[in-house]
Amino acid sequence: MATTDSGVCWRGAAVLGLLLASCAYVAIQDLPNGQHVLTSKAKSGGYAVSRQQAVEDANDYCERSRQHATVQSFDDLPAAGLDAPHSSRLLFTCND
Repeated sequence: MATTDSGVCWRGAAVLGLLLASCAYVAIQDLPNGQHVLTSKAKSGGYAVSRQQAVEDANDYCERSRQHATVQSFDDLPAAGLDAPHSSRLLFTCND
């Protein structure tokens, strides 16, 4: 099967787009006493999904220093409309 250069380019761009779409930027704020806070949003699935994403993001952050996240508290933020994403704020620490 022959492929044109533009076909290869298109598939390469599609793969790159998927890779970039899977990488989300998560702003994590460092607080006193080794605490950190982040906010996660979920377009569907409600607060359960935004909380799950927040824990995954916290663990990813802590794994950089070979630690795991310990949840201190969640704060579920009200949605701003019917189609607005659900947001959860997570306060956590990184521990061995």
